Amino acid sequence: MKTAFFSYLPTGGAVRVAGQQLYNLRNRFDWHAYLPLGGTQLLPESGIPVTTYDFPAGQRLKGVAKLAAPVLLWKKALAYKALSRRIARDIADSGARALLAHPSLIIPAPPLISFPGPPSVFFCQEYPRYIYEKGMYKTGSALRELLIAPLIAWEKKQDRQAAQDATILLANSAFMGKKLKQVYRREVVVVLPGVDTDFFTTGNGDKGNFVLTVGALSEFKRHHLVVEALSMIPEMQRPKMVTVADRGEEGYSEYLASMASRLGVDLTIERGISDTRLRELYRRAIIVACPQRNEPYGLVPLEAMACGTAVVAVDQGGFRENITNGETGYLVEPHAAAMADVLKRFSGNHHDSSAMEAAGREFVLSCRSIHGETDKVAALLEKAAATG
Repeated sequence: MKTAFFSYLPTGGAVRVAGQQLYNLRNRFDWHAYLPLGGTQLLPESGIPVTTYDFPAGQRLKGVAKLAAPVLLWKKALAYKALSRRIARDIADSGARALLAHPSLIIPAPPLISFPGPPSVFFCQEYPRYIYEKGMYKTGSALRELLIAPLIAWEKKQDRQAAQDATILLANSAFMGKKLKQVYRREVVVVLPGVDTDFFTTGNGDKGNFVLTVGALSEFKRHHLVVEALSMIPEMQRPKMVTVADRGEEGYSEYLASMASRLGVDLTIERGISDTRLRELYRRAIIVACPQRNEPYGLVPLEAMACGTAVVAVDQGGFRENITNGETGYLVEPHAAAMADVLKRFSGNHHDSSAMEAAGREFVLSCRSIHGETDKVAALLEKAAATG
């Protein structure tokens, strides 16, 4: 069956899920991928034919260009919709019987879904929080957000229309499924992403004296919560902190480093590292801390568990669906003191977490398999195609 694939994602867990889906479905269908340039390259390489599209208007606004955001962001959005029409036409002309679409950078639900083409399965890993949640900003500034309020309203209309036009709408957790149902006012199917347990494996057991956090340098990823928690551990026992980030908000890295220095926490930030380096850090961390606010799903704790390392996460969002408190990891209130209580147990390497680490890896192997995810997505693509 001829099947089209589309994504236009930044770095992070979402593009990892998209790439893994395409790679693991590569032999199920006759694929062709349609990718605007400027998004993150899909990982791992799938060997699938790809049509790419130049999109210079999609470049992120930097420096003085931000002063012209009200004009330039409108120009970018309209150019992206025009590009979406072109891609949709190419997909329709290809004879594809189904489309698997992931979110996009400009308008989160890809507008190409609303143009004539094959039935679509839209894997919506997260709704655009800057549109639907107070305190989240597209531009990083409340003032600039006021200036582009008409654009946000237009994007909301485009986003909702595309999500409603998808033949099947997928969510990556029951938590996100409930949110999508409220936002898009339609039925949602939940498919839980899996972890590559052939790559994320246990090491030789050697541990470094550090706590690991992984995620964008953003206030909503709350790395600062872990800095504060570590500062509550007596200095002689206090582990170091390593933060891995793929991208970040303006100024947050400096804020985090300044906070760590002031509170006496030894912080190292590693950016743009390879998956091999990430796996090494997962294996060597004494514990992986996940402080993210209402994380839609949370690949990080699953990857850490697959590597045989204990995890502690805030008791919010998709983390609740992947961690059983006290068995496969720890769930705590989103406060530094609660996080510190768990981190103290691991300081000095006196805590025996072997049973929890084993239970975590077994959970990933048995319940968060990539193969189970692949089978479900394949069945849904076939179901969508049958409606065409």
